[in-house]
Amino acid sequence: MNTPFDKRAAPDAMEAEAQAAIWLERRDREGWDTEQQAAMEAWFEESPAHRLAYLRLYAAWNYADRLAAMRRPRFGRLMSSGRKIGPAALKVAAACAVVAAFGMAALDYSAKPQTQAFETPVGGHETLKLADGSRIELNTSTKVRVSLGAGQRQVWLDRGEAYFEVQHNTARPFTVVTGNHRVTDLGTKFVVRAEGDSLRVALLEGRARFETESVWNQPQSVLLTPGEVVIATRSSLSMERQPARLLDDDLGWRHGMLIFDRTPLADVVAQFNRYNAKKLSVCGPAAQMKIDGTFPANNIDDFLHLARAVLGLKVEQQPDVVVLSRNDRRSGE
Repeated sequence: MNTPFDKRAAPDAMEAEAQAAIWLERRDREGWDTEQQAAMEAWFEESPAHRLAYLRLYAAWNYADRLAAMRRPRFGRLMSSGRKIGPAALKVAAACAVVAAFGMAALDYSAKPQTQAFETPVGGHETLKLADGSRIELNTSTKVRVSLGAGQRQVWLDRGEAYFEVQHNTARPFTVVTGNHRVTDLGTKFVVRAEGDSLRVALLEGRARFETESVWNQPQSVLLTPGEVVIATRSSLSMERQPARLLDDDLGWRHGMLIFDRTPLADVVAQFNRYNAKKLSVCGPAAQMKIDGTFPANNIDDFLHLARAVLGLKVEQQPDVVVLSRNDRRSGE
């Protein structure tokens, strides 16, 4: 029977702790540079145990600093005994002692799943490859927190939009949580978008269970099949089926593109504003113009050129926004 603390893992843990002590001592010396920082980060990426060992020792290191401040005479005698021991080495030794003293607590902590946060800026795009083989793609201005435990895998979508490609495992359910809403994977590819108090979930492949407590504070559960889209707010829940082509168009951002098919200009402007620091606004009848085409999400100037040259719109640069409108000549026709 396996136990949470397999004896075979002990040598690896000891090696990780020894290497973490070396990194701590090096970092405390003068001359620490970006190359050494990159090497340490690469070591972190080799195994979650490496980062955990470093963080445990770093916490003990700080504690050892406080002990040193309270016991300076004792350290002074040690350093004057004829054996030259640097202050960094002293702190590493003290930190290791602290870790050893609280070893059982540390083992209990290491058994708990770690939560990591990932965030993209406006216009950003990042792909996360999880240890279980699942993938998460973060769209513009998106923040998620990921926790991979032995019994469950959980992601919190704090804002933005993310595409999920999940390796199904009945023994370790994969859930995405946004507010009072929850999506549980049943062997799935799906996309979740949180905007304001609205949540949109579109299923591309497999099955997923959508659960919410937002409607009259009563729990509701919907089993999604490919092509189905559920939209939930604080007071409503609706579901519709969309053609695969439209779902694929909505995922154009995965390739850095925005795809429009007879989309009102007001919605086109809203999409460009999600990906760019330069903001657009549309006023008057121009808001209802229908737009077709594929555009780079982060190249707003190309779209403005088309708006002026092809659509005949007036493009006015104001201090904080570019305003699109029908020009006077065309409005009077």
